[in-house]
Amino acid sequence: MAYNENYPVRAKHLVSLATKTKSVIEAAIADLPVEMFLDNTKTAFVGSFAFDATTYAGATNPNLDGKPVL
Repeated sequence: MAYNENYPVRAKHLVSLATKTKSVIEAAIADLPVEMFLDNTKTAFVGSFAFDATTYAGATNPNLDGKPVL
């Protein structure tokens, strides 16, 4: 196969394109919203569990503060 004199230029272009694409993807991931969940009473959005005796009247604290909620 004959040497293609345009190969180095095309390779540099592909590397440049890949670098730009990677930075666009990283920026898009950074802009994703923080995952939020509804609390058990379905009255407020929470990012992680925080026991509140007024919201959960009569319940005992399960000691899950800061853990992810489902």
